[in-house]
Amino acid sequence: MAWALFYMFDAMRPTLPWDSCNNWWNTNSCITVYKQFVNMSALETDDGNDTNYPHPNSNLSANQTIHYSSTEEYFYRRVLQIQYATGYNNVGPIRWEIAMCLMVIFTIVYFSLWKGVKSSGKAVWITATLPYVILSILLVRGLTLEGSLKGIKYYLTPHFASLLEVSVWKDAASQIFFSLGPGFGVLLALSSYNKFHNNCYRDAMLTSFINCATSFLSGFVVFSVLGHMCNRMNKSMEEVANEGPGLVFIAYPEAIATLKGSTFWAIIFMLMLITLGLDSTGGYLILTLLDTHGAPISILFIVFCECVALCWFYGTKRFCADIRMMLGFTPGKFWQICWTFISPLFLLVSFMDVFAQVIVYFVSKNELDH
Repeated sequence: MAWALFYMFDAMRPTLPWDSCNNWWNTNSCITVYKQFVNMSALETDDGNDTNYPHPNSNLSANQTIHYSSTEEYFYRRVLQIQYATGYNNVGPIRWEIAMCLMVIFTIVYFSLWKGVKSSGKAVWITATLPYVILSILLVRGLTLEGSLKGIKYYLTPHFASLLEVSVWKDAASQIFFSLGPGFGVLLALSSYNKFHNNCYRDAMLTSFINCATSFLSGFVVFSVLGHMCNRMNKSMEEVANEGPGLVFIAYPEAIATLKGSTFWAIIFMLMLITLGLDSTGGYLILTLLDTHGAPISILFIVFCECVALCWFYGTKRFCADIRMMLGFTPGKFWQICWTFISPLFLLVSFMDVFAQVIVYFVSKNELDH
């Protein structure tokens, strides 16, 4: 959210700052989205601006032929200033601009919650509806772009072979936990304010449906614009699309820069991210480490323990009796089997897979260090 706020403030100018390579943070390796791809050698100097640009997804040395887009350099070298961070042992100085943006976000969150559920309930009327309005605007704009159908076709084309990969199911489970928040976080605290006989079964089904529908709609918004980028840059979808923060803060802003009225589209897109929603220059490295290895393993383990404690120690029958007392009906056999067997097994397998990946990561990193 702090990054999005920084982007939104910095976009309030006639020309977007990530639309050119004529800024103090750019290197000789920078190219804009309007230029054809050419080989450019990475600049190697002794000053803090251009030395050893530490691109997180690249293993190339400084003397190899390499290039970066202006949007990419803006994110890494201007927003994060990651060129001053050499690794996890030296994350660089504090990014005071990002720290101030984070303070603003914390202030907004505080005033949204300072009176408890009453104030947060009023804030939700804005933070929950505004993203849908902006999503609809971006969807209409995206569908009118040349090449948008190429991106949508890629989005809707299934890859059934991926269903056999454990990592896909692990990523899906992690995404569900982050988007819905079952078993941890604020959802449990807010739901404790419900009336005793509130139909939580209906709420759970409705919330899950809305979450999936929103994700599906967001896919159209993103891939319609990515298809337009593929058409303009003559690249494949795999080359254009990024994972994680790169999609939101590199690929999409790069696409926005090609649109008429790019400042307006950039502001409303970042405003949407803020309503949906580490402050050193190497914070991105820590964020990537936690997002890849820390958060999934802890969430999967905690929710697995909750399932085991509820269904195996407290007892599924006793739990169903409690639900009957609250809602007036007993959950069907399908839900009982899911709670008792399928969910714990799925969570355990996912947890073991993530845990194994963490071990392999640190073992391989230790071997490289030596």
